[in-house]
Amino acid sequence: MAVAPQPRLSFEDWLAVERTALEHRSEYIAGEVFAMVGGTEEHNLIVANVVGELRSQLKGKDCRVYPSE
Repeated sequence: MAVAPQPRLSFEDWLAVERTALEHRSEYIAGEVFAMVGGTEEHNLIVANVVGELRSQLKGKDCRVYPSE
């Protein structure tokens, strides 16, 4: 049994949809769109703890710590 080819989106079409998305985000890779999951409470706590530790270790140095982009 043959597998049906998956439709591919142009980057511009995906971007138009992504800009209007309110609840779900996705990523575009070579014409395919993949859903991105949201962060869990556990993930956010880990990030907060790591950022806090890094910030305290780097205090007074010429570095900055960011939790995301």
